[in-house]
Amino acid sequence: MGAHTRGERLVVSAVRFVTPTFLLNISLLEIYMILAVDTETTGTDFFHGCKPFMVTACDGETNYIFEGDVNPYTRDVFWDEDTLDEITILLNKAHKIILHNACFDMRALESIGIVIDKYWDKLEDTLVASHCICSSDVHGLKDLAVKYLHYWDDDEEELATAVKAAVDKARREGYNVAREGHAHFPGLPKVSSWFKMDYWLCMEECRNYGARDAERTWLLWKTFNAGLCSEGLWFVYVERRKLLKIIYDMTSVGMHFDVQTAQAYVDSQLIEMERLRWEIKNCAGIQYKFDPNKRDHLIDLIHTRLKVPVLFYTKAENSQTPSVDKDALNYYESNYEAEAIVYLAKWRHIQTKVNYMKSYIKWVCDDGRIHSSFNLTGTHLTRQSSSSPNVQNVDKALAHYFGPPPGKVWLDLDLVNIELRIWTYIVNNKDLINIFERGESVHLLIAELIYVELFRMLGSERFKERIVSPNDEYTKTKGGTFAYIYGASEEKANKTYGVPNAIYLIGKKFPEIPQYLSMVTKELWSVLDREQVPAIYTLGGYRLDVPLDEIFKACNFKIQGTAGQIIGRGMVNVANNPDYIDSDSKMVNQVHDSLKIEIPIHPRMKRTFESICKSVEDAGKTLIPTCGVSYK
Repeated sequence: MGAHTRGERLVVSAVRFVTPTFLLNISLLEIYMILAVDTETTGTDFFHGCKPFMVTACDGETNYIFEGDVNPYTRDVFWDEDTLDEITILLNKAHKIILHNACFDMRALESIGIVIDKYWDKLEDTLVASHCICSSDVHGLKDLAVKYLHYWDDDEEELATAVKAAVDKARREGYNVAREGHAHFPGLPKVSSWFKMDYWLCMEECRNYGARDAERTWLLWKTFNAGLCSEGLWFVYVERRKLLKIIYDMTSVGMHFDVQTAQAYVDSQLIEMERLRWEIKNCAGIQYKFDPNKRDHLIDLIHTRLKVPVLFYTKAENSQTPSVDKDALNYYESNYEAEAIVYLAKWRHIQTKVNYMKSYIKWVCDDGRIHSSFNLTGTHLTRQSSSSPNVQNVDKALAHYFGPPPGKVWLDLDLVNIELRIWTYIVNNKDLINIFERGESVHLLIAELIYVELFRMLGSERFKERIVSPNDEYTKTKGGTFAYIYGASEEKANKTYGVPNAIYLIGKKFPEIPQYLSMVTKELWSVLDREQVPAIYTLGGYRLDVPLDEIFKACNFKIQGTAGQIIGRGMVNVANNPDYIDSDSKMVNQVHDSLKIEIPIHPRMKRTFESICKSVEDAGKTLIPTCGVSYK
């Protein structure tokens, strides 16, 4: 197969450019080189041993291909020092380095010993640019190239066909092909695309694929650069780009995880699951080795033995096969009280937590940390996401297994009621604004307004029937208010409040609120008319696309998009805060409107806490008059 033999550095003519006007002449290239770079790797988990085996680049005139050696029996990659020097020289010559998903490729380059620190200031990311230009777009490199350049992706299909064929031969040769549970990517679940981690098996096809990806990236940057400027989006792009180095460092630091305690939890819960399995068998009179994960066993338990009527069927056309998927089981468990079903619900609940915990344990590296990847374009709005694994959605019951190592503390800071606060200032009602500025609760004010009226309408006894407790009033009010400000209809909002005319009462007291909803809708149509894009702008100028069949989402997007910008600006402020830097503190996680920072224990910690919080508060004040931050 030849994949394990290092090829010489190749220089080939770039003959596949789509539009000649994109090409630069040699003299200009020498003065100002724009270099697009792409990497092909043995996997995506660089913290467990994956490495790039090919680096391709394009400067608008020439394609460059650099190759390392892949040991087919270990998947380890060796790079000749001379080749690494050539890559470094080329990167140093470039005035702009263009990447698509910069954090991934920078991690790949760093993993083979290339010093990347000096490249962040001249880096551009077409992935971030594509989100700024069209937030609802698909952001994959091939899809964007097809859409904006009519640059087709046939090379991807050719490579996939070749690699799938090569994998079978590689197995017979005893090569170490990608598979679930491999030490280089232990946390990845079973997937159907393992072949994408074995591109090294077909180097010739991969050279073509890698070179064309570099071309795509170069051409897309020329298009996006012009688009960002002409559409007035350059500023928000630059603001987002500042976060790349920050989230890269956040992934590098990782979150400390208590593996020993977590494994003890898993072991104890597996014993409990086995006990519950036997309880299910005993209750239902099952004699065989019952497995709650097997469909036939569940159908036998629920419908044959417990006589629960079949209410759900598999999705196949005209199917007569009972469904026992998640939705069906949730319904049966909520509506039937048979003892075996109660035990089954407990078993499934425990299994979910055990599976999460097992996954986290697999992701832990030798340093005792989980290095999740943070993604600037991972959501449709301006909030970040995390993956491999997702550490932004940790079950509360499992969260305490994450924690600072000895000698460190975690500062958990949160933007207080930021979405409601943004909405209040946009609505611009003085009474609502004064409540925030006095540190009081808008939810309590609205609760008093609508539930006093409900009391008057229904009388005290019927009021007590409708509202269980003051906490219930507050919960209903909070849910109703957020439903309304995020564009819910009056009927739906009133239903959430539990008060038939709640919206009328709120609008009568605060007329600016219904005016705001109308204002956002008008903005959407105005942007569509002016820019041919159905979108709204956040307070920070970020354009967010709104589906025309769901224009009610415009209100939600404006507020949540602004909140995402505030936490992003807060992260930039924190990264530049002298107290943060001097204390050797590190950001380790960002979730929704909160930020988690690891701080070494030192005598001036309280000052560090307060200084960091002020940095985030100041970020909020760039878009709204006040921004409360709490911490623990």
